[in-house]
Amino acid sequence: MARSGLPPPPLHPAPRGPVARRARVRVQGPRAPRPGRGRPRRPARPLRAGRAVAQRHRRSVRVRTAQVGGPAPREELRQPAVRLGGPVGMRTPAGLRTAMAKINYLKVNERYWDSNSELYHDAHPEHFDAARHPSWGIWHLPESDLRIFTDDLPAGSRIIDLGCGIGHDTEGFARAGFRAYGVELSSGQLSRALGGQAAGFVQAAAERLPFRSGVFDAAFCDHGAFDFSPPRRLLEEAHRVLRPGGILGLCTYSPLLQMCFDNQSGTVGEHLANPYGDARMKYGGDVVVFHSTYAQWIDMFRDCGFTIERLVEPTAPADGGTYFKEALDREWAEKWPAEVLWKVRKA
Repeated sequence: MARSGLPPPPLHPAPRGPVARRARVRVQGPRAPRPGRGRPRRPARPLRAGRAVAQRHRRSVRVRTAQVGGPAPREELRQPAVRLGGPVGMRTPAGLRTAMAKINYLKVNERYWDSNSELYHDAHPEHFDAARHPSWGIWHLPESDLRIFTDDLPAGSRIIDLGCGIGHDTEGFARAGFRAYGVELSSGQLSRALGGQAAGFVQAAAERLPFRSGVFDAAFCDHGAFDFSPPRRLLEEAHRVLRPGGILGLCTYSPLLQMCFDNQSGTVGEHLANPYGDARMKYGGDVVVFHSTYAQWIDMFRDCGFTIERLVEPTAPADGGTYFKEALDREWAEKWPAEVLWKVRKA
């Protein structure tokens, strides 16, 4: 698999199944008017380069079913209408706004995962082990140990997985008693989604979720959308769909790993290879990734209406397996944290 300056995060794998065909959001274009029914619609205006995804997500959305093995939560769905792929927000740094305007990161990343999903999951069979999930990070640290949600949420709480991939953690939280829904941009990922009966899956961009405001008790992202999209946008949208007091759990790569990642060799070493706080967005020609420093995360949480409750810096457990060995040496990860896990709450 081609590299982008960072090892691709462990998006969620699963056995092959027809889930995506039955559980995705169907995006439709405008229909031709029927005789005698209303006025003809104006032809769509041509879009500038890099706006194809925006056009697709502005169209009407029809959900066939968002829950595998059960009815969709139709009362929670709404019509998304938003510009995607371009800069939003007054506080987005000027350099990042310029880069995002030139690169349609949603389209690039959707194409990347559609093309590489099978290769990725074939290389990571650990994602298929249901006993490991729900868990956090590339070492699959159990939620039963970390208890990001377990101590705060009763059974039946509604939870959303932002960038669920094939949904192994979505299914894991559903088996744990939550009403779990996974959102994924890539149809290639969803085509391999787990075929369980507990969770629902929706194909959409996490920047604009097809759900009403305040309908979820918790949201989480385990190396999903937050590795591939501007984090401020995602935080704003997560804040919108969470109820007051709702929890967001977020696991991504640590700033230390970012500084030690050698872009030439594609591996993590014991020497600093990149400046601290270097470019927030990286594009190596195949996939677009985003990262932030601790200070940037804290500022974004505060600006987007979250309070920080917990920060975990996990290292590789001594008795655990070895994953992503092509990029991350286990000995390195036993000494230094390769990831950070935030627990924040909607104020």
